[in-house]
Amino acid sequence: MEFKEKKKDTVLSPSGEEFVRNTLSMHPKSGAMDEIANFKYKIVKILTSDGDILRTLHNTDLEKLVPTLYDPEYMNDPKKDKTHNGDCYIDTCVFNFLRIPDVSNDVKTYICFDVNDIEIPQLSTNRMTRNIVFRCVSYQDESKTSYGIRRQDLLTMLIKRIFNWSNKFGLTVKEISNTGNSLESGYYYRELILQMTATNDIVDQINNTGETV
Repeated sequence: MEFKEKKKDTVLSPSGEEFVRNTLSMHPKSGAMDEIANFKYKIVKILTSDGDILRTLHNTDLEKLVPTLYDPEYMNDPKKDKTHNGDCYIDTCVFNFLRIPDVSNDVKTYICFDVNDIEIPQLSTNRMTRNIVFRCVSYQDESKTSYGIRRQDLLTMLIKRIFNWSNKFGLTVKEISNTGNSLESGYYYRELILQMTATNDIVDQINNTGETV
């Protein structure tokens, strides 16, 4: 039997690796795409720290790797229940890109999202609109829950509870679209689009400090 050599992972130069690590550590950014990467990183960390999100994803294998997930001390404390270490869910049940479902994959429920910036010219200044597009995806055999609603709908509700009308990113986040759809592969998903808008000078300040001024 012929064995193929395993493809090596991406390896950056020391300066390139330092740049990426600084960006993901929320240091001042040098460009819009760098800031989007950091913004997506923040969203991933919020999602994978939330107990209700992790439990609703219903991945029993990953649940074993988060011993605090069903700990009553955490479940009965709303603040503490948002502090789990769910890094094992990253790129398994939580993706920072819009992932197409694959019936051959063992994961039957997941969240994927992307972030898009749109610059809107105005007479006096430019305004930047940022859309966060979430898709909560569940296979038909896994979509039922004990709450009488589908798993993809429940995940969407929980994401809205976290982000909608919040100021987590220095500006108010608001829902602009919430639609459901199905795929021939037997997957169902609900797409939630959240939006935040600011002038470019405020966006720059948020990018560099994480807060409005």
